[in-house]
Amino acid sequence: MSMEIGLKLDEIERAYMAMTPRSKELFEESMKITPAGVHHASMIKPWPIERGVVPPFIHEAKGQYMWDADGNKYCDYFNHGVLFLGHAHPAVVKAIQEQAARGGAMMGDHTDLQIRHVKKIISMVPCAEEVRFCNSGTEATMYAIRIARAYTKREKVGKFAGDFHGANDQLYVAVGAPYDKPQSGGIPSDCYKNTIVLTENDVEGLEKAVKQHDFAAIICEFIHGSGEAGMQMDLDFLKALREITEENGVVLIADEVISGFRMAPGGAQEYLGVTPDLTAMGKMIGGGIGGSGGFCGKSEVMEIVNTKVPGRERWEAAITCGTFSGNAISMAAGYAALDTIDEAKGELNRYANRLGDRAREELNEFFEAQKIKAQAIGTGSLVNVQFTEKPIQYVQDLAATDKKAQYRYHLWMATQGIFTLPGCNFYISAVHTEEDIDFLTEKTKEYLKKA
Repeated sequence: MSMEIGLKLDEIERAYMAMTPRSKELFEESMKITPAGVHHASMIKPWPIERGVVPPFIHEAKGQYMWDADGNKYCDYFNHGVLFLGHAHPAVVKAIQEQAARGGAMMGDHTDLQIRHVKKIISMVPCAEEVRFCNSGTEATMYAIRIARAYTKREKVGKFAGDFHGANDQLYVAVGAPYDKPQSGGIPSDCYKNTIVLTENDVEGLEKAVKQHDFAAIICEFIHGSGEAGMQMDLDFLKALREITEENGVVLIADEVISGFRMAPGGAQEYLGVTPDLTAMGKMIGGGIGGSGGFCGKSEVMEIVNTKVPGRERWEAAITCGTFSGNAISMAAGYAALDTIDEAKGELNRYANRLGDRAREELNEFFEAQKIKAQAIGTGSLVNVQFTEKPIQYVQDLAATDKKAQYRYHLWMATQGIFTLPGCNFYISAVHTEEDIDFLTEKTKEYLKKA
């Protein structure tokens, strides 16, 4: 049963629908020509469209704000965790405009922009000795496990229950509860036969699995970035994972599609002090624009991608390719974004992390004082509000949260000008302010005091 806190659901939905009539018109138009009316499954899952409650259609965005088709202004804490520097950052916009005038995205196969961007990534990311680009985080994780398999000449890959590594078939398993059910139709069961689902923070179980299976790689998020934003893998477990994989010749892959360049200039691996063999990157690697992804790692492992090694047959190398891989627009935008972060010498990251720490502390103090069955969890700039009294220690514990209460809170915050993922993840950026955090905490308290 949903927790009886805050305004009644029908009151909140009526208020939201009253402020978004144009978004509803656009959604209805989109429904006629696009399956479910959206281009990302997660963007429709929590919305009760059968009651006329639809996601807002965004018309403009700048800094930490965005405006929908009805002119409503929101302080944005969402955007898939992409925009650590906020919407339309001046340096990124300038780089895109200059490259568009210079020749656009495609100027032949190679540009000096690729070399410049690779050097920047190598200078920032601890594991990066070599880099190659692709087009998304999904591609990055797909290629990372292909590289690990080609390098080790093994087939099995371990991933942890609850971790989302994009929509590629072999890793799109055990993402959300119930973990024993398929995550999507259309994926042959054989795709999973070499994917072994592991339990996070269980050293004994990990050791047993590594002895039982001949792993090519184990992939994980050091700090979760998707539906369980900010939950950090236990550091002792992470160190044990690094030690066990090294001892057994297993490639450790860090999925830093969201945590990369956010937690610290060098990502979660710098923040936590644990260096993987390979890293999958996306989102900020291209300055937050589409067509951006990449993977980097130790030269010994990355060189299996090289098809020009004397004596190596093409089928022995890990083939990675893509028309828009390393395209000039994403190279220009990505370099501008990372250079901005790098030049700040970690201060932008520390600032955003401080805002996140403050938000969690103030929210949890309020929840405790008011005896509200809720908790703010996460790490650094990633904040996650869960409506349950059960302590959230592991990803699996998220199943206990009250999804209806979570949705009601999310929608009410939208009526107040605060937009976040319906799972109540707050992705705090380097352009959010102390005043924004004041507004977030005050509106949360206002909502819950209406109980």
